[in-house]
Amino acid sequence: MSYYNVWDTPSDMIPHSPTRREIDAFKAHLKANQDEALDAVMMIYLGQTTDERRTATTIYDNNVGYDQADAPILTPIAKRYWTGEQLTQRERLQAATRAPKYAGQYLWQSRFA
Repeated sequence: MSYYNVWDTPSDMIPHSPTRREIDAFKAHLKANQDEALDAVMMIYLGQTTDERRTATTIYDNNVGYDQADAPILTPIAKRYWTGEQLTQRERLQAATRAPKYAGQYLWQSRFA
């Protein structure tokens, strides 16, 4: 059995951390585009652990998912968005307002999706 050796991979194929410029540009994009903000909220939700998704809280200090303040607000929005329910304008605004905070995490996770 052969194993994949990351050290043999060309450096341009290994995902790099997003730059400050990329993060700032994406934050501006999320603020201006509610649909993209909802997609970001959904991707961050999928990064939460099962326990965190179920309880709408932050349990683990793993630098993945929502913070303590946003988990109880964004988790129900993500669940409703996932099931195709119609979101209220207030929920869409909450997502657009809070999603930019997670721009760096979104960009990082999207490189592995």
